[in-house]
Amino acid sequence: MKMIQSPHFFSFAAMLLATTPTVAAEQMTVEFSFRGSRGCSSLFPNPELRLHNVPAGTKSILIQFRTGNREMGGQKIALPPKGVVPQDSIRTFGPCAPGVYTYDVIAQSATGETIAKAENSEPFPFMQ
Repeated sequence: MKMIQSPHFFSFAAMLLATTPTVAAEQMTVEFSFRGSRGCSSLFPNPELRLHNVPAGTKSILIQFRTGNREMGGQKIALPPKGVVPQDSIRTFGPCAPGVYTYDVIAQSATGETIAKAENSEPFPFMQ
């Protein structure tokens, strides 16, 4: 049996391995609902936030609240058990006008390095 020793074969094999997608960890996501939330308060209590696929090594999360490009506050907290940030855990400026509002969550290592980011937007007030 003759072995392939062509440099072109090895180049092709290396290129194929380099471009083959690897199975990556699923992207971190965040879920929330404004159901039952009351806006127009100077310090708005967050709804429950549920994080999924939080990467290993995450020690804290930075939660930011915004509408469009308008920042409405945020807070850095320790990663909560099971990735669930209970309702009323942080305070931001509350939504007053109907619109779409976003929670951005940044997973950070013990040294403050960003490990992952997630965002989710929902209409306020809650609509079915």
